[in-house]
Amino acid sequence: MALSMLYSRGYTDFDDALDKAIDFFREAPADRSQLMFFLSDGIPNISGDGDNEEIIVPMSNNHPSALSYNSELTVLDHFGVSRLTIGVGSESDVRKGFGLDLIDNTPDVITSKGPQLVTTTDALTEVLLSNPVVGQVVEFEVKVNTFVDTSFGTSDVVSGPLGFKYSDLIVTGLNPFFGAVNRVQVKVTLDFDGDVGTTADQHSLYVENVIPGAMQ
Repeated sequence: MALSMLYSRGYTDFDDALDKAIDFFREAPADRSQLMFFLSDGIPNISGDGDNEEIIVPMSNNHPSALSYNSELTVLDHFGVSRLTIGVGSESDVRKGFGLDLIDNTPDVITSKGPQLVTTTDALTEVLLSNPVVGQVVEFEVKVNTFVDTSFGTSDVVSGPLGFKYSDLIVTGLNPFFGAVNRVQVKVTLDFDGDVGTTADQHSLYVENVIPGAMQ
């Protein structure tokens, strides 16, 4: 309902939006994930205020003065902000070298897929719940007392906007009796370049829980 009530009045100022984003991230706690979703029709038409832009009257769509925000992006880079841009609507401009593409940097400027075009609320939800910050999960292994539980795999890992999560897992092979010490280990391997055949960019994370037996 909220999306259906939105309408355009032809005033699209990317520079000002980025200024306000800088104000937000300047006050953000240092230990939080720095992630920004930037939604627009992708057609800025207001001159900026920080990169010696030429003031254009009347407003001109995609004029170079409306595509100049290097100073703002430099500050956001300094804050470590990952930026995912989304063109909302079939007429959105997501072309390479234009507004949304210039802002997008996820997961980084080398491997970024660029702006995502969405035309439905379902598609928008999917993009917002995707994970542009970390790599692709290529391995998810659960061990119970050194034995691999083969009932778990990468399909049990769900991508979210700030990382990956997995739902409640029920493992087998635990020794429930008093005095027993059960070790449950989880290994997650991430691939960052999109090519699972190369391993130099892959990174594995490990976590272990110790569960004592309590049954008499």
